Amino acid sequence: MSKIEQFNQADGKAKRLEQFAENANSPQTDKFGGSVGISGTYMGYYGNSSAYEWSTEAIEAIASVLQSQLRTAARIAAVKARAAAEEARIAAQDEARAILGQLEEPQ
Repeated sequence: MSKIEQFNQADGKAKRLEQFAENANSPQTDKFGGSVGISGTYMGYYGNSSAYEWSTEAIEAIASVLQSQLRTAARIAAVKARAAAEEARIAAQDEARAILGQLEEPQ
């Protein structure tokens, strides 16, 4: 896949997530939610090769916080997607310049 195609995909994703976040945070949106679950938890400490699962209490508390912040998470996802699209745009420009440079070189 070319860098331009990668940019187009990243830009499309960013636009969709930006629209999603805008809708999620609109005063007109009175219902917005989802189920948040956490699995595969672990915690380890420097100097100790063991890792431990989180307690059920910690998982439930953190999932509750995440659940209450879904609208903020939608905005953050959109911002991150836009940053990735910008990186892809720069890579696509670099690729295009390289190709144009090859075309301009005397044979």
